[in-house]
Amino acid sequence: MLKIERAKEIFRRLKADRRNQRRMLAKKLLLKSGYIVSPEKMSKQYLHSLGFSPKTVIDVGVNRGTPGLYQAFENSTIVLVDPRQESIDKTVKAFNNYHFVTQVCAAGSQPGEATLSIPKSGGGRSSFYERASLTASEIVETREVSVERLDHLASALNLSGPFGIKIDTEGYELEVLKGAKGILSETNFVIAEVSIKRRFENGYRFSDIILFMRQEGFELLDTMSFGFKPRRFIDCLFVKSESSLFG
Repeated sequence: MLKIERAKEIFRRLKADRRNQRRMLAKKLLLKSGYIVSPEKMSKQYLHSLGFSPKTVIDVGVNRGTPGLYQAFENSTIVLVDPRQESIDKTVKAFNNYHFVTQVCAAGSQPGEATLSIPKSGGGRSSFYERASLTASEIVETREVSVERLDHLASALNLSGPFGIKIDTEGYELEVLKGAKGILSETNFVIAEVSIKRRFENGYRFSDIILFMRQEGFELLDTMSFGFKPRRFIDCLFVKSESSLFG
């Protein structure tokens, strides 16, 4: 029996070695063709490697959900914040093994109401801002939605830190961050989709986000997405400036 088990173990290792060899060969071929191979960073493996331990994770701008985030922090309280009920419903149904706290509203710097424009290209590209010519799309629906500050929501829901925050709000990221100032001091990390090119009329510049985060004690640690061509936006990972992750 011991010989059989030993043979099985050797076979498993050989299979793993062959898989690794195939990966390395594929990587070399892609590099020779001018491509850069980058690992998936919005993943349980990568986020765990950074040592974050949020008690509460807030996903702002849910769309179809952020599975890597939920998997990485499955033992945290996960809060979904989105002004579109259908987005919340689809995410809850798709990831029904998680217990979510849900809020059907937008996040911003001032509580109140705002007009959400939903384009023909899809509800995930809904925005409060008019799109610039670079990303223009026919608007097929508008909705009046409620807007709440994240720090007010955290207080109202009795949420406790440390927090992890992910933001993807189609040009509204800076306003969301301004409305989170009351909890940023208790926040481990912020992952935000940040515009680089002029995607929205009167939208922020990339440097505006960097400056705001620096004033709140955060620095850019990494980018979570990679593209071969110049990007319209990029997913940025911010952590506290005194973090040991900066070495």
